[in-house]
Amino acid sequence: MTIIAQPTAANPAKLLDYQELSTWLNDSVRHLRRLVNERRIPYVKVGHFVRFDPEQVRRWLEDNANAAITMPVPAAALPRSRPPARH
Repeated sequence: MTIIAQPTAANPAKLLDYQELSTWLNDSVRHLRRLVNERRIPYVKVGHFVRFDPEQVRRWLEDNANAAITMPVPAAALPRSRPPARH
């Protein structure tokens, strides 16, 4: 995963384009375009270009992350091994 430097007064955050964000998230450009079209991901319009603020995307990922829930699996749901077939 690419580490993106935190912005400072001397080094403002670099906005990412579709290709850079798709590489960072390991996702397709097509899927990112759909997320923008559905307004499901934060983005910035610079003229007619769509750009992404890495910090906003990072917060969006944290806010939309699903926590892993560990639930016990009932014994009846586990696959049973079959006896060998008789010929």
